[in-house]
Amino acid sequence: MKKPYSNLILLSILLLAVALRFWHLGTWSLWEDEVLTVLDAQDFPAVMRINPLPYLVAKLTLSVFGMNAWGARIGFAVIGVLCIPVLFSLVRMVYDRHVALWTALLVAVLPWHLFWSQNARSYTLTFLFSTIAAFSFFLGLERDRWSHFVLCLISLLALLASHILSGVLVLALAVYVLLVRVLPTQTPPGWRWRYLALVFGPFLMLGLVSLHPTLFRSITSGWGLNLWSRSAFYVLATFVYGISIPVAILSLPPMLQLISVWRRDHLFLMCFGGVPLLFFLGASQFLNIAGYYLFFCAPAYLTLAGWTISRCVRADLKIGWPVPALVVGVLLSQVYLYHHREFGGRPRWSEAIQEVKRRAKPTEPIIIPLPRMLDYYWPESSNPRIKPKRVIADPMAYLK
Repeated sequence: MKKPYSNLILLSILLLAVALRFWHLGTWSLWEDEVLTVLDAQDFPAVMRINPLPYLVAKLTLSVFGMNAWGARIGFAVIGVLCIPVLFSLVRMVYDRHVALWTALLVAVLPWHLFWSQNARSYTLTFLFSTIAAFSFFLGLERDRWSHFVLCLISLLALLASHILSGVLVLALAVYVLLVRVLPTQTPPGWRWRYLALVFGPFLMLGLVSLHPTLFRSITSGWGLNLWSRSAFYVLATFVYGISIPVAILSLPPMLQLISVWRRDHLFLMCFGGVPLLFFLGASQFLNIAGYYLFFCAPAYLTLAGWTISRCVRADLKIGWPVPALVVGVLLSQVYLYHHREFGGRPRWSEAIQEVKRRAKPTEPIIIPLPRMLDYYWPESSNPRIKPKRVIADPMAYLK
Protein backbone atom coordinates (compact mmCIF):
# COMPACT_ATOMS: atom_id res chain seq x y z
CA MET A 1 0.00 0.00 0.00
CA LYS A 2 1.36 3.41 -0.96
CA LYS A 3 2.28 5.78 1.86
CA PRO A 4 -0.13 8.66 0.95
CA TYR A 5 -3.10 6.29 0.89
CA SER A 6 -2.14 4.64 4.19
CA ASN A 7 -1.69 8.05 5.83
CA LEU A 8 -5.15 9.10 4.65
CA ILE A 9 -6.67 5.89 5.99
CA LEU A 10 -4.85 6.31 9.30
CA LEU A 11 -6.15 9.89 9.58
CA SER A 12 -9.70 8.63 8.98
CA ILE A 13 -9.25 5.98 11.68
CA LEU A 14 -7.99 8.62 14.11
CA LEU A 15 -10.94 10.92 13.39
CA LEU A 16 -13.29 8.00 14.05
CA ALA A 17 -11.49 7.23 17.31
CA VAL A 18 -11.69 10.87 18.42
CA ALA A 19 -15.41 11.05 17.62
CA LEU A 20 -16.20 7.85 19.54
CA ARG A 21 -14.08 8.79 22.57
CA PHE A 22 -15.15 12.41 22.98
CA TRP A 23 -18.84 11.79 22.28
CA HIS A 24 -20.67 11.68 25.65
CA LEU A 25 -17.34 11.98 27.46
CA GLY A 26 -18.81 14.20 30.16
CA THR A 27 -22.30 12.67 30.06
CA TRP A 28 -21.81 9.35 31.80
CA SER A 29 -21.93 9.23 35.57
CA LEU A 30 -18.66 8.56 37.35
CA TRP A 31 -18.55 5.06 38.80
CA GLU A 32 -17.02 4.24 42.18
CA ASP A 33 -13.41 3.73 41.09
CA GLU A 34 -13.46 6.96 39.09
CA VAL A 35 -14.78 8.86 42.09
CA LEU A 36 -11.97 7.44 44.22
CA THR A 37 -9.43 8.56 41.60
CA VAL A 38 -10.91 12.06 41.41
CA LEU A 39 -11.13 12.56 45.18
CA ASP A 40 -7.69 11.08 45.87
CA ALA A 41 -6.16 13.20 43.10
CA GLN A 42 -7.00 16.28 45.17
CA ASP A 43 -4.47 15.16 47.80
CA PHE A 44 -1.76 14.24 45.28
CA PRO A 45 1.23 14.44 45.67
CA ALA A 46 0.92 15.18 49.40
CA VAL A 47 -0.54 11.68 49.70
CA MET A 48 1.52 9.53 47.33
CA ARG A 49 -0.01 6.42 45.73
CA ILE A 50 1.75 3.32 44.43
CA ASN A 51 0.26 4.18 41.00
CA PRO A 52 1.02 7.92 40.83
CA LEU A 53 0.68 8.67 37.10
CA PRO A 54 -3.14 8.43 36.78
CA TYR A 55 -3.54 10.69 39.82
CA LEU A 56 -1.15 13.20 38.27
CA VAL A 57 -3.10 13.15 34.98
CA ALA A 58 -6.43 13.55 36.79
CA LYS A 59 -5.15 16.41 38.96
CA LEU A 60 -3.78 18.31 35.95
CA THR A 61 -6.95 18.00 33.87
CA LEU A 62 -9.26 18.75 36.80
CA SER A 63 -7.32 21.92 37.53
CA VAL A 64 -7.80 23.04 33.91
CA PHE A 65 -11.32 21.84 33.08
CA GLY A 66 -12.96 21.86 36.50
CA MET A 67 -14.35 19.32 38.96
CA ASN A 68 -16.60 17.42 36.58
CA ALA A 69 -16.69 14.24 34.54
CA TRP A 70 -15.22 15.93 31.46
CA GLY A 71 -12.34 17.35 33.47
CA ALA A 72 -11.67 13.98 35.08
CA ARG A 73 -11.65 12.01 31.83
CA ILE A 74 -10.28 14.20 29.07
CA GLY A 75 -6.64 13.40 29.78
CA PHE A 76 -7.27 9.67 29.59
CA ALA A 77 -9.34 10.11 26.41
CA VAL A 78 -6.45 11.94 24.73
CA ILE A 79 -4.08 9.17 25.81
CA GLY A 80 -6.55 6.61 24.43
CA VAL A 81 -6.48 8.29 21.02
CA LEU A 82 -2.68 8.55 21.18
CA CYS A 83 -2.47 4.77 21.61
CA ILE A 84 -3.60 4.30 18.00
CA PRO A 85 -0.84 6.11 16.06
CA VAL A 86 1.78 4.76 18.47
CA LEU A 87 0.64 1.16 17.97
CA PHE A 88 0.35 1.74 14.22
CA SER A 89 3.93 3.01 13.99
CA LEU A 90 5.37 0.12 15.99
CA VAL A 91 3.36 -2.62 14.26
CA ARG A 92 4.41 -1.17 10.90
CA MET A 93 8.06 -1.60 11.95
CA VAL A 94 7.49 -5.24 12.90
CA TYR A 95 5.18 -6.19 10.00
CA ASP A 96 4.00 -3.62 7.42
CA ARG A 97 1.50 -0.82 6.87
CA HIS A 98 -1.28 -3.23 5.92
CA VAL A 99 -1.18 -5.09 9.23
CA ALA A 100 -0.67 -1.81 11.12
CA LEU A 101 -3.79 -0.22 9.62
CA TRP A 102 -6.01 -3.18 10.43
CA THR A 103 -4.64 -3.21 13.99
CA ALA A 104 -5.27 0.53 14.34
CA LEU A 105 -8.85 0.11 13.11
CA LEU A 106 -9.50 -2.68 15.62
CA VAL A 107 -8.29 -0.46 18.46
CA ALA A 108 -10.42 2.46 17.27
CA VAL A 109 -13.67 0.48 17.31
CA LEU A 110 -12.95 -1.86 20.24
CA PRO A 111 -15.60 -1.14 22.92
CA TRP A 112 -13.19 -2.11 25.72
CA HIS A 113 -10.66 0.49 24.59
CA LEU A 114 -13.45 3.03 24.17
CA PHE A 115 -14.67 2.35 27.72
CA TRP A 116 -11.27 2.84 29.34
CA SER A 117 -10.57 5.89 27.16
CA GLN A 118 -13.69 7.46 28.71
CA ASN A 119 -12.56 6.52 32.21
CA ALA A 120 -10.65 8.43 34.88
CA ARG A 121 -8.54 5.35 35.53
CA SER A 122 -5.04 4.21 34.66
CA TYR A 123 -5.73 1.70 31.90
CA THR A 124 -5.15 3.75 28.75
CA LEU A 125 -1.79 4.64 30.31
CA THR A 126 -0.97 0.95 30.73
CA PHE A 127 -2.03 0.24 27.14
CA LEU A 128 0.20 3.02 25.81
CA PHE A 129 3.31 2.28 27.88
CA SER A 130 3.10 -1.51 27.49
CA THR A 131 2.88 -1.03 23.71
CA ILE A 132 5.97 1.18 23.64
CA ALA A 133 7.92 -0.98 26.08
CA ALA A 134 7.18 -4.35 24.48
CA PHE A 135 7.65 -3.34 20.85
CA SER A 136 10.76 -1.28 21.65
CA PHE A 137 12.27 -4.32 23.34
CA PHE A 138 11.50 -6.56 20.35
CA LEU A 139 12.82 -4.02 17.84
CA GLY A 140 15.92 -3.50 19.95
CA LEU A 141 16.64 -7.21 19.77
CA GLU A 142 15.95 -7.34 16.04
CA ARG A 143 17.89 -4.18 15.07
CA ASP A 144 20.66 -4.33 17.69
CA ARG A 145 20.09 -0.74 18.84
CA TRP A 146 20.68 0.33 22.42
CA SER A 147 18.32 3.32 22.06
CA HIS A 148 15.36 0.95 21.76
CA PHE A 149 16.28 -0.66 25.08
CA VAL A 150 16.56 2.74 26.76
CA LEU A 151 13.06 3.60 25.50
CA CYS A 152 11.86 0.22 26.71
CA LEU A 153 13.24 0.84 30.21
CA ILE A 154 11.68 4.30 30.47
CA SER A 155 8.32 2.95 29.28
CA LEU A 156 8.45 0.04 31.73
CA LEU A 157 9.05 2.43 34.61
CA ALA A 158 6.11 4.58 33.43
CA LEU A 159 4.01 1.41 33.13
CA LEU A 160 4.87 0.44 36.69
CA ALA A 161 3.92 3.95 37.87
CA SER A 162 0.58 3.64 36.05
CA HIS A 163 -0.51 0.30 37.50
CA ILE A 164 1.95 -1.73 39.51
CA LEU A 165 0.53 -5.13 38.54
CA SER A 166 1.20 -4.32 34.87
CA GLY A 167 4.85 -4.80 35.76
CA VAL A 168 4.23 -8.45 34.91
CA LEU A 169 5.21 -7.36 31.40
CA VAL A 170 8.84 -7.57 32.58
CA LEU A 171 8.30 -11.29 33.17
CA ALA A 172 6.82 -11.65 29.66
CA LEU A 173 9.89 -10.03 28.11
CA ALA A 174 12.18 -12.25 30.18
CA VAL A 175 10.34 -15.37 29.01
CA TYR A 176 10.70 -14.26 25.39
CA VAL A 177 14.45 -13.70 25.83
CA LEU A 178 14.83 -17.23 27.17
CA LEU A 179 12.65 -18.83 24.49
CA VAL A 180 14.55 -17.33 21.56
CA ARG A 181 17.70 -18.97 22.94
CA VAL A 182 16.30 -22.45 23.57
CA LEU A 183 13.78 -22.86 20.74
CA PRO A 184 14.80 -23.77 17.16
CA THR A 185 14.83 -20.18 15.93
CA GLN A 186 17.72 -17.91 15.12
CA THR A 187 18.86 -15.72 18.01
CA PRO A 188 18.19 -12.03 17.22
CA PRO A 189 21.30 -9.87 16.68
CA GLY A 190 20.51 -7.60 19.64
CA TRP A 191 20.61 -10.45 22.20
CA ARG A 192 23.50 -8.98 24.22
CA TRP A 193 24.06 -9.18 27.96
CA ARG A 194 24.63 -5.44 28.33
CA TYR A 195 21.27 -4.68 26.72
CA LEU A 196 19.47 -7.23 28.87
CA ALA A 197 21.16 -5.89 31.99
CA LEU A 198 20.03 -2.38 31.05
CA VAL A 199 16.37 -3.48 30.92
CA PHE A 200 16.14 -6.14 33.61
CA GLY A 201 18.79 -4.91 36.07
CA PRO A 202 16.76 -1.99 37.52
CA PHE A 203 13.72 -4.23 38.05
CA LEU A 204 15.80 -6.88 39.75
CA MET A 205 17.06 -4.21 42.15
CA LEU A 206 13.54 -2.84 42.64
CA GLY A 207 12.33 -6.36 43.41
CA LEU A 208 15.00 -6.85 46.05
CA VAL A 209 14.35 -3.44 47.64
CA SER A 210 10.58 -4.08 47.71
CA LEU A 211 11.15 -7.12 49.93
CA HIS A 212 11.81 -4.78 52.84
CA PRO A 213 8.88 -5.44 55.24
CA THR A 214 7.68 -1.83 55.42
CA LEU A 215 7.81 -1.26 51.68
CA PHE A 216 6.33 -4.68 50.94
CA ARG A 217 3.33 -3.97 53.19
CA SER A 218 2.83 -0.60 51.49
CA ILE A 219 2.91 -2.10 48.00
CA THR A 220 0.62 -5.03 48.76
CA SER A 221 -1.77 -3.25 51.14
CA GLY A 222 -4.45 -2.83 48.48
CA TRP A 223 -4.29 -6.31 47.05
CA GLY A 224 -6.13 -8.26 49.74
CA LEU A 225 -7.26 -11.82 49.57
CA ASN A 226 -9.63 -13.09 46.89
CA LEU A 227 -12.70 -12.00 48.87
CA TRP A 228 -14.90 -11.94 45.76
CA SER A 229 -13.95 -15.50 44.80
CA ARG A 230 -12.93 -14.52 41.29
CA SER A 231 -11.95 -17.79 39.64
CA ALA A 232 -9.45 -18.27 36.84
CA PHE A 233 -12.38 -18.91 34.51
CA TYR A 234 -13.95 -15.60 35.52
CA VAL A 235 -10.72 -13.71 34.78
CA LEU A 236 -10.31 -15.48 31.43
CA ALA A 237 -13.94 -14.97 30.43
CA THR A 238 -13.94 -11.26 31.29
CA PHE A 239 -10.68 -10.74 29.41
CA VAL A 240 -11.96 -12.53 26.28
CA TYR A 241 -15.17 -10.51 26.49
CA GLY A 242 -13.05 -7.35 26.78
CA ILE A 243 -10.89 -7.94 23.70
CA SER A 244 -14.05 -9.36 22.05
CA ILE A 245 -14.65 -12.90 20.86
CA PRO A 246 -13.90 -12.03 17.18
CA VAL A 247 -10.49 -10.56 18.09
CA ALA A 248 -9.74 -13.51 20.36
CA ILE A 249 -10.53 -15.96 17.55
CA LEU A 250 -8.55 -14.04 14.95
CA SER A 251 -5.51 -13.94 17.24
CA LEU A 252 -5.26 -17.75 17.22
CA PRO A 253 -4.00 -18.49 13.64
CA PRO A 254 -0.57 -16.83 14.07
CA MET A 255 -0.17 -18.62 17.40
CA LEU A 256 -1.00 -21.95 15.76
CA GLN A 257 1.45 -21.17 12.97
CA LEU A 258 4.23 -21.45 15.55
CA ILE A 259 3.64 -25.21 15.59
CA SER A 260 5.15 -25.50 12.12
CA VAL A 261 7.23 -22.31 11.75
CA TRP A 262 9.04 -20.61 14.61
CA ARG A 263 8.57 -16.93 13.80
CA ARG A 264 10.11 -14.54 16.31
CA ASP A 265 7.46 -11.87 15.72
CA HIS A 266 4.61 -14.26 16.51
CA LEU A 267 6.51 -15.74 19.44
CA PHE A 268 7.09 -12.26 20.86
CA LEU A 269 3.39 -11.39 20.65
CA MET A 270 2.42 -14.71 22.20
CA CYS A 271 4.71 -13.96 25.17
CA PHE A 272 3.46 -10.36 25.36
CA GLY A 273 -0.15 -11.49 25.54
CA GLY A 274 0.13 -14.98 27.03
CA VAL A 275 2.58 -14.74 29.93
CA PRO A 276 0.63 -12.04 31.84
CA LEU A 277 -2.59 -13.96 31.22
CA LEU A 278 -1.15 -17.17 32.67
CA PHE A 279 0.37 -15.27 35.60
CA PHE A 280 -2.92 -13.61 36.54
CA LEU A 281 -4.89 -16.81 36.11
CA GLY A 282 -2.64 -18.40 38.72
CA ALA A 283 -2.63 -15.34 40.99
CA SER A 284 -6.44 -15.19 40.91
CA GLN A 285 -6.52 -18.17 43.27
CA PHE A 286 -5.41 -16.03 46.21
CA LEU A 287 -5.49 -12.36 45.11
CA ASN A 288 -8.20 -10.00 43.93
CA ILE A 289 -7.57 -10.15 40.18
CA ALA A 290 -9.90 -8.60 37.63
CA GLY A 291 -9.90 -9.29 33.91
CA TYR A 292 -9.34 -5.62 33.11
CA TYR A 293 -5.95 -5.76 34.87
CA LEU A 294 -4.86 -7.50 31.64
CA PHE A 295 -5.79 -4.54 29.46
CA PHE A 296 -2.10 -3.71 29.11
CA CYS A 297 -1.48 -6.88 27.06
CA ALA A 298 -4.46 -6.30 24.71
CA PRO A 299 -2.14 -4.75 22.05
CA ALA A 300 -0.65 -8.20 21.46
CA TYR A 301 -4.00 -9.80 20.64
CA LEU A 302 -5.12 -6.86 18.51
CA THR A 303 -1.89 -7.05 16.50
CA LEU A 304 -2.25 -10.79 15.98
CA ALA A 305 -5.85 -10.26 14.85
CA GLY A 306 -4.72 -7.46 12.52
CA TRP A 307 -2.15 -9.81 10.98
CA THR A 308 -4.82 -12.49 10.41
CA ILE A 309 -7.19 -10.00 8.76
CA SER A 310 -4.38 -8.74 6.55
CA ARG A 311 -3.59 -12.27 5.41
CA CYS A 312 -7.26 -12.99 4.69
CA VAL A 313 -7.63 -9.84 2.56
CA ARG A 314 -4.35 -10.34 0.72
CA ALA A 315 -5.11 -13.99 -0.02
CA ASP A 316 -8.04 -12.81 -2.18
CA LEU A 317 -10.25 -15.57 -0.81
CA LYS A 318 -14.02 -15.44 -0.79
CA ILE A 319 -13.84 -14.86 2.97
CA GLY A 320 -11.18 -12.17 2.57
CA TRP A 321 -13.21 -8.98 2.93
CA PRO A 322 -16.23 -10.50 4.74
CA VAL A 323 -13.98 -11.35 7.71
CA PRO A 324 -12.97 -7.77 8.59
CA ALA A 325 -16.42 -6.49 7.62
CA LEU A 326 -18.02 -8.93 10.07
CA VAL A 327 -15.54 -8.18 12.86
CA VAL A 328 -15.76 -4.39 12.52
CA GLY A 329 -19.54 -4.63 12.19
CA VAL A 330 -19.83 -6.60 15.42
CA LEU A 331 -17.58 -4.17 17.30
CA LEU A 332 -19.45 -1.12 15.98
CA SER A 333 -22.77 -2.66 16.99
CA GLN A 334 -21.43 -2.97 20.54
CA VAL A 335 -20.22 0.64 20.37
CA TYR A 336 -23.74 1.68 19.37
CA LEU A 337 -25.18 -0.11 22.41
CA TYR A 338 -22.51 1.46 24.62
CA HIS A 339 -23.50 4.98 23.55
CA HIS A 340 -27.26 4.55 23.16
CA ARG A 341 -28.44 1.79 25.52
CA GLU A 342 -25.82 1.08 28.19
CA PHE A 343 -25.12 4.63 29.48
CA GLY A 344 -21.42 4.11 28.91
CA GLY A 345 -21.45 0.81 30.80
CA ARG A 346 -21.80 2.61 34.14
CA PRO A 347 -24.34 2.71 36.98
CA ARG A 348 -26.27 5.98 36.87
CA TRP A 349 -25.06 7.31 40.21
CA SER A 350 -25.38 10.97 39.24
CA GLU A 351 -29.06 10.69 38.30
CA ALA A 352 -29.82 8.53 41.34
CA ILE A 353 -28.23 10.96 43.81
CA GLN A 354 -29.99 13.90 42.15
CA GLU A 355 -33.27 12.09 42.77
CA VAL A 356 -32.31 11.47 46.41
CA LYS A 357 -31.53 15.18 46.75
CA ARG A 358 -35.02 15.96 45.54
CA ARG A 359 -36.76 13.51 47.85
CA ALA A 360 -34.65 13.39 51.04
CA LYS A 361 -35.42 15.53 54.07
CA PRO A 362 -32.47 17.52 55.49
CA THR A 363 -31.89 15.18 58.46
CA GLU A 364 -33.04 11.95 56.86
CA PRO A 365 -30.30 9.23 56.98
CA ILE A 366 -29.03 8.03 53.62
CA ILE A 367 -28.02 4.40 53.31
CA ILE A 368 -25.45 3.95 50.57
CA PRO A 369 -22.91 1.17 49.95
CA LEU A 370 -20.32 3.71 48.75
CA PRO A 371 -20.37 6.86 50.91
CA ARG A 372 -17.66 8.51 48.82
CA MET A 373 -20.13 8.77 45.95
CA LEU A 374 -21.95 11.30 48.13
CA ASP A 375 -18.63 13.02 48.91
CA TYR A 376 -18.37 13.76 45.19
CA TYR A 377 -21.97 14.23 44.05
CA TRP A 378 -23.41 15.77 47.23
CA PRO A 379 -20.54 17.08 49.37
CA GLU A 380 -22.66 19.81 50.95
CA SER A 381 -25.16 17.31 52.36
CA SER A 382 -25.44 17.14 56.17
CA ASN A 383 -27.53 13.96 56.07
CA PRO A 384 -26.12 11.06 58.09
CA ARG A 385 -24.46 8.55 55.78
CA ILE A 386 -24.87 4.93 56.74
CA LYS A 387 -23.02 2.18 54.95
CA PRO A 388 -24.87 -1.17 55.13
CA LYS A 389 -22.81 -4.24 56.00
CA ARG A 390 -24.38 -6.58 53.47
CA VAL A 391 -26.91 -4.64 51.40
CA ILE A 392 -25.76 -3.68 47.91
CA ALA A 393 -27.92 -0.81 46.75
CA ASP A 394 -28.90 -0.49 43.13
CA PRO A 395 -28.67 3.16 42.01
CA MET A 396 -31.10 2.40 39.20
CA ALA A 397 -33.80 1.73 41.78
CA TYR A 398 -34.11 5.47 42.42
CA LEU A 399 -34.96 6.07 38.80
CA LYS A 400 -37.86 3.61 38.62
